[in-house]
Amino acid sequence: MPRTALGLTDEEIKFSFKWSDNLQGEDATAFYQNGDAAPGGRFAFVFDSTATGKTQADVQDRVSFDFFDGILEKLESFYIEFRKYLNYIFR
Repeated sequence: MPRTALGLTDEEIKFSFKWSDNLQGEDATAFYQNGDAAPGGRFAFVFDSTATGKTQADVQDRVSFDFFDGILEKLESFYIEFRKYLNYIFR
């Protein structure tokens, strides 16, 4: 849908929306029986023209991975030194 159809310009925009359909008849309460909505419950879709495609989880996963890289190097070093110590004790 073109932005002009919504009265919007080329500026950055952000909005939430929910899709519903299958209203049968004029009685809005019939929607509870026959209607459908997406996403379900209180959730909503979000459009953000400034989105980068990266989520906060992506960033946190990378930070966590870097953190564990450092720990693995230290564990490897510790393991080597520990083996040397055990070899010295149990000769």
